[in-house]
Amino acid sequence: MKQDKGKTVASEKANAIEKSLKILMLYHPHNKELTTTEVSNLLNLHKATASRILLTLARHGFLQQIQKGKAFRLGPSVLRLATAIKQSLKSELVQIAKPHLDELRDRLNETVGLEVISGDLTVLAYLAEGARPVRTTTSLGATVPVHAAAGAKAIFAYSPSAQWQGVFGRGVGRLTEHTITDPKVYSRQLEMVRERGFAVDVEEIDLGVTALAAPVFNHEGTAVAAVVVIGPADRVKADPASELVSGLKLAAEKVSHDLHYDPESMS
Repeated sequence: MKQDKGKTVASEKANAIEKSLKILMLYHPHNKELTTTEVSNLLNLHKATASRILLTLARHGFLQQIQKGKAFRLGPSVLRLATAIKQSLKSELVQIAKPHLDELRDRLNETVGLEVISGDLTVLAYLAEGARPVRTTTSLGATVPVHAAAGAKAIFAYSPSAQWQGVFGRGVGRLTEHTITDPKVYSRQLEMVRERGFAVDVEEIDLGVTALAAPVFNHEGTAVAAVVVIGPADRVKADPASELVSGLKLAAEKVSHDLHYDPESMS
């Protein structure tokens, strides 16, 4: 009998937690003020139950009472949790991306990396070397001028144009005969990135080496990094229908998902 009673209490607690979470999710995405009656109607809860849960959430800072206690909106505890998540996602980007990049490396048998932008340079923040060697100057932690890197193109294509235009305004140089230094040509490449969902660097950094890159987005919809596949130009080709490109884009989507990117909420 005591065991049955314990199960009942546990079930009631779980039910209350579920109701509390449903109430909090009512405030997504605009943090609209809601009264007890509105919450009761939206979730089909008894008004007394809704009131009790709202007051409990307010007591712990997850909600805040306004308009002389007639309505509620999200409180400071939610903001503190959001700040913690944002900080962890920023500091743990490589650890979040690593399993997806390793999986892509194993699937393609090609070298895979994660590129981020730092000023006028891209930094290879992670490198998963493939079974087949690549003759390139690229190595873990290596920096490359942003205008020549596929990863930077993937990021710039979804960033304010002033960012890449500023780079060209400060002057860019050639790393090889194929490096793009004309801002008009570069702009057209960024348009193509947005059309196809991936960027290309064909021998712009190392002769004989091609890199393809797909953007990684964070929870705010900002392109913060790029997944890159690097290999010999005769093996790594920009064919949108290829397994290489589809795998690249899927890996970038997985990393973005783990950074809490929700494309539907951005539309």
